[in-house]
Amino acid sequence: MSYFINFEHQSKQWKFDKYFADSRNFMKVNDEGKKLRVVKLGRLPIVSSFTSAFPPTTHDFGSFTVDSHIATAALIVFTVYGVFKELESEEKSAPIRAFYRTFVLIPDGAGVFKIVNDQLTLTNASGPQASNAFTNNALPSMSVAQAVPTMPSEDIKNQMIVQFSQQSGMNEGFSRQCLEVHEWNYDKAGQAFLELNVRPIWKKECA
Repeated sequence: MSYFINFEHQSKQWKFDKYFADSRNFMKVNDEGKKLRVVKLGRLPIVSSFTSAFPPTTHDFGSFTVDSHIATAALIVFTVYGVFKELESEEKSAPIRAFYRTFVLIPDGAGVFKIVNDQLTLTNASGPQASNAFTNNALPSMSVAQAVPTMPSEDIKNQMIVQFSQQSGMNEGFSRQCLEVHEWNYDKAGQAFLELNVRPIWKKECA
């Protein structure tokens, strides 16, 4: 997980000094020991860094927006946008910040995805963002666009076949057949396998 500070909207009053305690920006940090000490590896260290390194905040859930850039059976990339303010600020009015957080996910078993990249960008809110922040406490209504199914490339299909074969124990021919029947939806194919796997004849024929 990494995060960036955008100084374009930084003002003299609303600086980001408190966010730099664990910075390992190679252009600014010369202490080689610090560059290693501040690296966060693993789930708990990464999550706890938000409570130890960042000041307490409250978010405007009405500002949240999610953009899906890629959504296939083999790869999902999406970004969450929103605004927040700091609860413990020395300023007369708490700074209104904006964040952009992008996640990259890949399959890690039937119906399970894992985050392989997590990038957070912080900046001061723009004028319109600040003026509209925290004006409506109600959660926004959901508006979901119908996604157009995207067929994976042949390279991705081959990777899915190999992974499905390894996880299911079936040969690659039956793995391809199972994925094709379910239109290359890895989750649906995995669920179908789990349901049919209770039948001994399935195991015998597909081995």
